[in-house]
Amino acid sequence: MTTTTDSSKPMPHESRTGFKHYQWTYNWEGSTLIYSDCVECHNLWHQYSCATTIHIQLDNKLRFAALQNDLNLIEPLTRETENAEKTRSDLRESIRKHEELHRFRQTAHG
Repeated sequence: MTTTTDSSKPMPHESRTGFKHYQWTYNWEGSTLIYSDCVECHNLWHQYSCATTIHIQLDNKLRFAALQNDLNLIEPLTRETENAEKTRSDLRESIRKHEELHRFRQTAHG
């Protein structure tokens, strides 16, 4: 299993079927790994990516509304931004728990 801490340069590895798969290692709260053969990993990270994009877009809209003193938008955008942040946080926790399953399986199987 080959990994890299530079997410812009994934390192390929050969699977049992001969196809090349890619893995990335991220360094946030420790080491985070996308297991290239795990569909759930990819789905969780895709959902997290979408949730992050939505959260950032809403936060930017909220900041712009605040700069414009648009009181009609500030309250609803605040709620939407907080909900998006919660969704993002929940998905991050789901990823953490799912990765623990991979680590447990690795230690259980040597």
